[in-house]
Amino acid sequence: MILTTSYNTGANAVLCLLAVHAGSTDCLDGLPVIRALTDRAGIHPRTLC
Repeated sequence: MILTTSYNTGANAVLCLLAVHAGSTDCLDGLPVIRALTDRAGIHPRTLC
């Protein structure tokens, strides 16, 4: 959840860019890509909150 306005356009766009790279036009399709990257890096999801 985003609680404040972010002026980091790269961070705002990364979800959509990952989705496009995966062949989708829906930005939410970038979420499984992020999950796979964190799993591969050995980062537990709870540490991201």
